[in-house]
Amino acid sequence: MSEQNLNDPQTTRIQYVEPVESEGTIRRGLPGRDFFQPRGFFGKLFDTRFQDYVTPSIVKVIFWIAIIAALLTWITAIISGFATGVNRWGSFNPWYGLAALFLGWIPPLLSIIWVRVGLEAILALIRLSKDTRRIRHHLERGGSL
Repeated sequence: MSEQNLNDPQTTRIQYVEPVESEGTIRRGLPGRDFFQPRGFFGKLFDTRFQDYVTPSIVKVIFWIAIIAALLTWITAIISGFATGVNRWGSFNPWYGLAALFLGWIPPLLSIIWVRVGLEAILALIRLSKDTRRIRHHLERGGSL
């Protein structure tokens, strides 16, 4: 058997084709075969080859949902605190409501921080994956570090 040079396009069986963007489509594929996929959220969502990531496009939405959920949690705690202070004999104790008002923002804030850290970690992994793929394709074409 003869030794083949993997950087030589004549001897390499599968080659990477650079994506070409034009009019909302992206061209991907192997030599002799083209795949046209629509760009955008649904194009990325139904990409069965998992070449595009949908997560970066929905991160802002997830973060805003977490903020709204945290605010609703705090408002619910305040209302529940003041409702707990009313007993059936007509007396009112505002301490539970005041405690929820002044201290109830701490757990929602911590949950927002944890959601933010988690989303940033996911985005960092996606960027690392994209950069690693870019370096791999550069090296496969004969480039050097």
